[in-house]
Amino acid sequence: VDRPLHLVQVSSPNVGEGKSMTAANLSIAIAQLGQKVILVDGDLHQPTQHRYFQVLNNVGVTTALLGNLDQVDRMFKTTALPNLQLLPSGPLPPNPAELLGSKRMQELLDVLKQKADIVVVDSPPVTVISDAVMLSTRMDGVILVMRAGRTRLENARNALNALKQVHARVLGVVLNGTGRSTQDYYYRYRTDYGVQRKAGEARKKDASAAQAST
Repeated sequence: VDRPLHLVQVSSPNVGEGKSMTAANLSIAIAQLGQKVILVDGDLHQPTQHRYFQVLNNVGVTTALLGNLDQVDRMFKTTALPNLQLLPSGPLPPNPAELLGSKRMQELLDVLKQKADIVVVDSPPVTVISDAVMLSTRMDGVILVMRAGRTRLENARNALNALKQVHARVLGVVLNGTGRSTQDYYYRYRTDYGVQRKAGEARKKDASAAQAST
């Protein structure tokens, strides 16, 4: 409550853990709540958001950084939700880290903050290249996406340590790709827990009744 979120980065320890799809779904969910959202594809190595939303990637982050920030609205791509706009990566540059770490990138983020309630930034994986860690220092918070059965504990720890070293604010973790067996376990856990709790309450009532009779 005391630290409102305007810039939220979505990343993962490694590739193939579902960070981009999670960023897209998160943006859609927030937009459906009535808030104005800009989804930014900050992965200047392997951008995917333009494919998810089936739009051209002819302009975007890179063209905004090299052009006039006053015209960034022209680079937005519309989506099926009126509250959600997409800023694709744009043409891939030869120096992604240099662009994301530039003063110009900070200026772009400041402009985007004025145009939406929340800006969701899809970034590269944390442990693969330095771009994500560099970008995290400019965010209000970072969400890490980990995939069940794929994300290794060592990689998860390395990602968290890398973010802590630059004092990034980690909001939490999304566990992606949970299978049916995991859902069944959760259901059984809830069911067993409920049965045990009711049994405990019954025992307490019986004990209280016995004590009252005595």
